[in-house]
Formats: sequence, structure tokens, C-alpha cells
Amino acid sequence: MVGPKYPGSNSMRFQPIPAIDIEYKNLLFAKQDMPLGVYFINTPVWSAGLAVQYDNTQRRPSDNPALAAIGGVDSTYRAKLFGSYTLSALTFSTSAAQDIGGHSEGLLIDANVIGTLPLGSKWYLSAGPGTTWGNSQYQNTFFGVNQAQSAASGLPQYQAHAGLRDIYLSFEADYLITKHWTATATVKIAQLQSSAAHGPVTQSRQQTTTTAALSYTF
Repeated sequence: MVGPKYPGSNSMRFQPIPAIDIEYKNLLFAKQDMPLGVYFINTPVWSAGLAVQYDNTQRRPSDNPALAAIGGVDSTYRAKLFGSYTLSALTFSTSAAQDIGGHSEGLLIDANVIGTLPLGSKWYLSAGPGTTWGNSQYQNTFFGVNQAQSAASGLPQYQAHAGLRDIYLSFEADYLITKHWTATATVKIAQLQSSAAHGPVTQSRQQTTTTAALSYTF
């Protein structure tokens, strides 16, 4: 995965990530950033459940020397409640993820719509819009500057408010190489909004994340 070093950064970071999707008796699962989850319901139409999510979003002091004085933000774990509804080629999804790692990263709520189109027997293309909302704790942790941080860094104080963190478009292409091997590429283009867009920490409103994955199904 290649994406912004931290929310609002104009520099990019490369990160290797696991591409896994494991399910047990249509009840327990592990998927990429969710090492443990349970389904309340999981059918071709409805899906809902609860998971522990590893949120690797962070800000290291070394990422931007100009921001080093305001301190870093560690990655954290979240409790994630999610649900989706599929109607023909469209899937409507929403989730709420609360920080349970004690890193003051608050609550994130995400909603999106994805349309999927098969092209022949090997290609599948998906795309759609979405938005992410953050509560005041999340917004201030990543985009705010308090009095002590302002004194240490010289940045103006900035009180971030709960609201939309971003709106985005996501695109995915899957190619079935063989019965077992699949290549996947995704692009997510996000535009920061409201408090996330206008604070002194934000260097770029546009945040683009790309991933490439090779998976084996058995």
C-alpha cells in the first residue's frame, strides 16, 4: 500500500500489509486490518457484525520536522460495528469504529456505495463514492493544535470540530489469473473536508491511497 504518511500529509509512505480473507462456518472471520470478527448475519444480501480493527493511521515525529514539536500519534485498535446491503450490482455499507487502544483517536463513521461490474469471466471492476465522519476527539488528535502544542511548535492554536473528515471515490480491479490466484489493484481518492481541511497541520486536502495485492484462494 502507498498512501499519505499521516492524514493531511503531502508526502507518501509505502507499507506492506497482509491480504487475507478467512472465514469459519460463516460466523468468525479475519480480514486484512480486522484480525478477529464475528458475523451477526452473513448472506448474499445482508451482512453485519462486530470486529476488532487494527488502525495503522499514525503520525510519526520524523514524518514532518515542522510538526515534530506537536508530537506523534500512534496506531491503535478499534471496536468496529459494520453492516451492508447488496441490491443487484450495488452494495451499500456503513461502519462505526471506536478507539479502544487508549490513543485518543475517537470515533470514525464511514458510509459508501460500491457498484461491481464483471467483464468477461476474469475481470471484475468496482467503484463508488463514500464519506468518513470523525468526532471531535478524532479531529483534534490529527488536525487540532492545542495551547501547549502551539507554544512548542509556533503553529497557531486550532480547535477542530466533529464533522466530515473526507469524501472519497474508490476504484478496484480484480483479475482472476487462475482458479486459485487473483491480482487486485485499488485506488482511493479522498478530499479532506471542514476542520480536517483547514487546520495548520494539513498540507494537502487531496489524499490518494493505492494498493496492489496478490492472493491465493484454497
